[in-house]
Order: sequence, then structure tokens, then C-alpha cells
Amino acid sequence: MLEFIGPDELDDEEETVAPDVPFDDALLAAVGGMENVTVENLSRKGSSAVLEEMATSRWLAPLSQEPYTFMEGPYEPRANNAMREDYPGLFDGQYGPTQAAMAAATTPAGAIFYFMTPELWDDVARASEDYFAEKIDERVDGQYERQVARERKKPGYRRQTREQIRVKLE
Repeated sequence: MLEFIGPDELDDEEETVAPDVPFDDALLAAVGGMENVTVENLSRKGSSAVLEEMATSRWLAPLSQEPYTFMEGPYEPRANNAMREDYPGLFDGQYGPTQAAMAAATTPAGAIFYFMTPELWDDVARASEDYFAEKIDERVDGQYERQVARERKKPGYRRQTREQIRVKLE
């Protein structure tokens, strides 16, 4: 027997949430309760027998149903211009990517930077600058060690001081 919730019982201000679909008692018993309804448990031998039986004996009729108001009447197709009447400010010009967007999308990085908001650009720039400041000592040490190694191989080469390298990097 179906139990209906009338439209006057629903508050327009409340967000309606679709109800959970109840599982068959035999299925829940076979897997050991609702928390055990998983692919792994349903593929075990005892559980798969229940599913095979359901496949041949068909699903049971639902015990309750909570229809939404718009589902109570028969379906009526809308006119082609219904959207324009309901939403008069709706854009009706040409659509599709602009020439600028197509030009930017020739590379993945170009597409990202084209659609990225200025706030996100600022966040990325700030994070990059912070990372640069955190790693400056490692970079200076690495370049200094490479210059020392090059100086050993090539006697005419003169390495820079760590401070000179730091100034050059900053």
C-alpha cells in the first residue's frame, strides 16, 4: 500500500530531499544489515543467491512513495519559446567560444591562464614567491657547487661568491 505526502505538507522554504530507497529485507539479512550493502558483500555466494532470486522473481512493489508536486499531473511538453517567456533576460545571441578563447586554447597552459580569475592569479603568484623565498638558499648552494666544480675542470673559469649568486637570482 502506498503512502503519499500531500503538497500542503511540504514547506516551500524547505529543501526537499529525495527519500532513501528501502532495500528488501531478504537482501539486508543476506549481507548482515544496511552498512554491509557493498559490492564485495553482494558478490559473495550467499548474497549472490538473493540477487539471482530477485532477478527472476522481479522487484517488490515499493512500500511508500513521496511524489513531488510537479510529478502529480500528466507530462505536458513546453513550447519552443517557453524559456524566453519565463526568463526574458536570457542571452539569445551567438554562442560558442570567442576568437580570443580559441587562440588561448592552442596550449593547455594558455587555456588555464585565459580562464583563470585574477584572484587565483594573485594566489598562484604569492605561492610562487613564497616557494622561491623558501628555496633560495638551496638554489644558491647548488649553483655555487656547480661553479666550484666547473672551476676545477676549467682553470680559467672564475666562480662567483654566494652573495653574487643570490643577488643575481633575486
